[in-house]
Amino acid sequence: MYLEKRKHIDTDMLKKAEMKAVDFESRQIIRDDFTNMINQNVQTIHDLFVWILPFVQQKIAEGVAIHDFVEEQMVLSQIGIWPNYKKEGYLFLPSKSEEKDLGWIQNVFGYKFTIWKQENTKLFSSLNFNLVCTEDFKIPPLSLKRRLIKENPQLPVPATVILEKDEDYTLDAFSFENTVLPIAKRQLIDFVLLN
Repeated sequence: MYLEKRKHIDTDMLKKAEMKAVDFESRQIIRDDFTNMINQNVQTIHDLFVWILPFVQQKIAEGVAIHDFVEEQMVLSQIGIWPNYKKEGYLFLPSKSEEKDLGWIQNVFGYKFTIWKQENTKLFSSLNFNLVCTEDFKIPPLSLKRRLIKENPQLPVPATVILEKDEDYTLDAFSFENTVLPIAKRQLIDFVLLN
């Protein structure tokens, strides 16, 4: 596909370059040196593209493999009663603390979920997501949920979801901000819609 477009680009550029003379013997149009310069620049860009493409494809394949692995490792479950109103609530995500003394911490994120339909009946969703607090991992999730209910009476029975962590938890090997959190957000949307 790229090579086909490259031929069209070369042809278009040759047509746009100014004609200098016509060589009737060889039946060729002689164009300005400008054309040669453009062809050299296009060739350089083409060579760079051909050189970098395998590296980019390799990185994309690695990213897809990491994404798939992290997604398979994630197990979300509800904490306590699952309410009828699930568009607002909390997501508990464990992570290693940057401070070595703390060990594991529980990141508590508040979420607000919006779904809307457009004319063509396609569903769209929006997820507002913010860090509410960071707690010691040793606090039981149900106790933490009760405390959040007292602090936020507007949500008397919030939908609360936790990313399960067992001894074989391997997600700490990946960036929390760049890998675990974005995948957890997508999983949360699926979890809320399916439950």
